[in-house]
Amino acid sequence: IRGKGVNIAIIDQPLIIDHVEYPDRIRLYEETNVVPGTPSQMHGPGVTSIAVGKTVGVAPDANVYYIAAFNFDPHDPEADSRFQQAGSSRPNDRTKPTSG
Repeated sequence: IRGKGVNIAIIDQPLIIDHVEYPDRIRLYEETNVVPGTPSQMHGPGVTSIAVGKTVGVAPDANVYYIAAFNFDPHDPEADSRFQQAGSSRPNDRTKPTSG
């Protein structure tokens, strides 16, 4: 059981899309409400590696459809303005189109 033919959707923080564990498993990557230049976070790569990672994944042959959602600190007085500047749904240069 390796996950062949299985599709997994993940909504999490920005992803390291060229991570060694899963670059060939990402079928779609979009960022929504993410301020351009926001660095990738550690939670999303961990979740994705556990799901489809080459060496640690429970389903290394599954496909991942990943949406990175804006994550902001409600105690940050500047967060709301950055959220509004990001727009309601605007993929940035890290968007990866569906392949195949």
